[in-house]
Amino acid sequence: IEDVPEHIEFEVQISLFHLYNELKEVNGHLLLTANSPPARWNIELEDLRSRLNTAVVAEITQPDDNLMAAVLVKMFWDRQLYVSDKVITFALRNMERSFSAAQKLVEKSDKLALVEQRKVTRSLIKKVLNEIN
Repeated sequence: IEDVPEHIEFEVQISLFHLYNELKEVNGHLLLTANSPPARWNIELEDLRSRLNTAVVAEITQPDDNLMAAVLVKMFWDRQLYVSDKVITFALRNMERSFSAAQKLVEKSDKLALVEQRKVTRSLIKKVLNEIN
């Protein structure tokens, strides 16, 4: 269930409580997403609050440099483009930290390199980043 705190009216809490119990009986699983942990949600139903507070919480953070570098290399490689480590490092320092931004950077870099009939270099990446931003 996406963005739970945004949809947590009392009637929803009752339904979620019953769903939780039914899944527990059959060894099922429930995935809830939110921008905050269950302890911060405005849960009026005490039984539901206690169950949610025992749930495993995993925080998904922004990708680190190593992951983003690997993603960029893979995306360029998938397009049969070799890009030097220096170009990857430059891109990482100047791009938005998201997989969608990486995809957009690679796509636009590939197109511009084809149009200008040149390799993907720091100056080409800089040009693409100026267009994107």
